Amino acid sequence: MNVVVGEAIWAANALAAPISLAILTHAESITVIVFGEPWLPALPLFYWFWAGNLIVPTVTPLIGLLNARGLSKLTLGFSVMWAVATWLIGAALLVLHGAIGLAIANLLVQFSNLVVLPTCQYGYCRSVLLILGGFLRC
Repeated sequence: MNVVVGEAIWAANALAAPISLAILTHAESITVIVFGEPWLPALPLFYWFWAGNLIVPTVTPLIGLLNARGLSKLTLGFSVMWAVATWLIGAALLVLHGAIGLAIANLLVQFSNLVVLPTCQYGYCRSVLLILGGFLRC
């Protein structure tokens, strides 16, 4: 199971990273071509949401690991926690900062996904972190 989860994390990041970087570097031209110049003021929102999704390719396979280990109630708890956090932090920052506040809230909630890493210990987390370390060195 250690190898499968590690490979899934590596594959998800190997697929998502270049696509995400390509979209990030060409965001302005894509916006102009697809939506038109009136949508250019929305690019700061895109950048915040883009940053918030950096952790997703790593956490998603770990959630699958927890489900496979029979901890579906725990993953449901995580999902409820993230939903409530998104609503509470999102509403507060939306009132304070407008639409950009919601994007900032998304970033904060996405990085709270890191709580999944210690939950996956007992051998799985260590092997995942070793594989991630190897991926990051490449």
